[in-house]
Amino acid sequence: MARTSFWVNEIVRSLSVSPGPASTNSGAKGALRTGIDLLCLEAGIERPRKILLAGAFGSYIRKKDALTIGMFPDISEKNIEVVGNAAGAGAILTLFDDRFIAQANDLRQSTRVLDLASHPNFQELFIASLEFPKTANI
Repeated sequence: MARTSFWVNEIVRSLSVSPGPASTNSGAKGALRTGIDLLCLEAGIERPRKILLAGAFGSYIRKKDALTIGMFPDISEKNIEVVGNAAGAGAILTLFDDRFIAQANDLRQSTRVLDLASHPNFQELFIASLEFPKTANI
């Protein structure tokens, strides 16, 4: 079985749920959740086994709160890992060991781009992802 990883990177610099326009909070949460759901759909899986949170986003998010508001699929909190500055760490590793450059090239060649906005299921999943679960107490 192929390994499937989902990365959230520096594209999303920060996200917080605070008093303010509900549409802003639900839109950010909905966009991220829609991306995860579409990646799972394309991979033929119900949900990711593990989520790696990188960069500033991953450093500040509270995993339990993200699960409560439905930002991530229903997975165990222990399967959500904060990895810090993954891009910086990877750059440093490649400076000192050529094997990491080969791994990066292999990964690049096996990666395909999925244009989420043009995906036929995007609109339906995005609209469904905008709502906060009733248990979120928002």
